[in-house]
Amino acid sequence: MAYEKDNPATNNPGRDNSTARRHRRSYQPSPDRMEALQDFYDFSPAGYMTLDENGNILDANLTLSMMIKATLAEMTGQSFYDYVHRDDRDTLYFYLRQHFKTKKPQTCELRLQNAKKKVIPVFLDGLLAEDNKGRLVCRSALMDMTGRKQIEEELSKSRDELELRVKERTFELQKVNEELKGEIERRKKFEADLKLQSKKILKAQKQRRYLSKKLVEILERERQEIAEALHNDVGQILAKLNMDLDDVIDSGEQAPIKADALLQIQSSIMESMDYVSWLAGTLRPHILKNLGLIPAIKNMLNTIKKNSTIDFHFHTQIDFVQIDEEKALAVYRIAQEAVTNCLKHACAKNIIITLTRKDDFLAMTIEDDGQGFEYDKISAKEGKMDKLGLIIMHERAVQAGGEFRITSRAKKGTRVILEIPVE
Repeated sequence: MAYEKDNPATNNPGRDNSTARRHRRSYQPSPDRMEALQDFYDFSPAGYMTLDENGNILDANLTLSMMIKATLAEMTGQSFYDYVHRDDRDTLYFYLRQHFKTKKPQTCELRLQNAKKKVIPVFLDGLLAEDNKGRLVCRSALMDMTGRKQIEEELSKSRDELELRVKERTFELQKVNEELKGEIERRKKFEADLKLQSKKILKAQKQRRYLSKKLVEILERERQEIAEALHNDVGQILAKLNMDLDDVIDSGEQAPIKADALLQIQSSIMESMDYVSWLAGTLRPHILKNLGLIPAIKNMLNTIKKNSTIDFHFHTQIDFVQIDEEKALAVYRIAQEAVTNCLKHACAKNIIITLTRKDDFLAMTIEDDGQGFEYDKISAKEGKMDKLGLIIMHERAVQAGGEFRITSRAKKGTRVILEIPVE
């Protein structure tokens, strides 16, 4: 280390101090050493050259000669600008200018162009020195950057390809992510729909149980009413007939049977027959089976008119409709129930019933101008008797394979719509 510190040739990195120059001038190497140094200079991996301030080549080694594809004789005295790519000549100009202006080492990158028009990227590393005539010259080393540039280009290409693959992969991941989000949303929607359907099914099951219970109660109540009607009305008529017959028999043993007594008995029998016929009609209208749906509805309305102040309007463009007996009964009972509910609750002045045929469907609309009701609120309530008639109408429509809808608003009247498929 002491040797390096005291050695004039290595002490100054710029190698331009006077001590180093005096040592070089005083040093006289042997001819063999001079030849070895010349070989080292000529065949060094780097190209070496000496330029004057104007960029003229004063000296060069064989490595640079082979790089440029020109002989040393052709190069010596030639402007180095002639071997530099035209787009990089300004770079060489500023490189030399900075050298001679600042007198400090300079570096730059530029491209050479040899006689075969081959472009060679090089790195210049130079410093100022004095030649044997005492002139300032620029001594530069030129490193061929072709391999490095190729590596840089390959690295750049690899980086670009990697970035492209990353972008493609990112796009694929984003696409997959969007698909997963969509699948999650569809799954959530499906689960929500399933939950809603489950609620509807549970509600329908609960409604069916409620309806079944109420239908059993209605059936038992109707049976009780029929039994009371038969006992109180038909039974009394028959008991009176029996008493009248006893009187006739008793009087007949003593005198001829009078016609008035027989007429009275006949009248009682006719009254009993009418009552039984009416009672049977309330259970299942015979006119529906014998004459069809339209006459049955007209007969029902005419019967209700006798004890009501409401104006009934029945409109239809068909005289006869071919429909299954059970479906006809469902239409008739829904009309009967809707009209009855209107009489009980609507306080209406007019009821309009429309019966139409469209394609394979029979449509019936029952509309009133009464006070109406909030259907959604009533349908949401459970265990309410006012709701039972609506449930029964809906169930009748479903059992017949049809659709049943009600639209109503407070003080806006009510509309019942029924659609039943017909053969």
